[in-house]
Amino acid sequence: MQSETGYVSGSFPRGRIFRCRAAGVAGIASGGLFALFWLSAVIVNPEWRFGVDTLSELGGDVPSRWLFNLGCMTSGVLGVILSYGLCGKPSQSRAGRLGGALLAVASAGLILVGVFSIERGDAHSAATVFFFTAVAVAAFVILYALITVEGYRWPTVLTGAVIAVSLASLALFPIPLAEAVTVICLLCWISGMGYWLLRSCPGEK
Repeated sequence: MQSETGYVSGSFPRGRIFRCRAAGVAGIASGGLFALFWLSAVIVNPEWRFGVDTLSELGGDVPSRWLFNLGCMTSGVLGVILSYGLCGKPSQSRAGRLGGALLAVASAGLILVGVFSIERGDAHSAATVFFFTAVAVAAFVILYALITVEGYRWPTVLTGAVIAVSLASLALFPIPLAEAVTVICLLCWISGMGYWLLRSCPGEK
């Protein structure tokens, strides 16, 4: 019998339960750690201006470069782990698996953003565009997967809200501010999806 969490009730291999929980924790940590690295980078580089400078400038030839770039790579790796768990949800549907796979691709793009800092020019620009494009497509696919399964109200609302606010910011704000707003939305989304996945693991209540 399938539960409202998207898993089928019954006995589960311990390895599968562990992977589910690990993926959930990774999602929460991905958003939280990036926020921590971002804040730390701003403290180290107080000349950076929210909404005026792009986030990538924190990873250039400034004291904060290692904090920001390490934050991108760390969050990207954790995002790949989260994606593994999302591939089996909602309800192991094709759209759910595709959304999880696309999120893994986007996470790999975030790793590349950290590897190729803004000083690398075109390579950094390509990695940044790749990341934002991939994560946008992943979010839409995951939203579709959530809508098609009954009982996934709050993750559906969260995903829809993140998409709506991000698109609105792109339409209304200058690029640096729109980027910052979108990243904040993504951090909330990733951590929220990690929490949802963690809570929906077999044996969790």
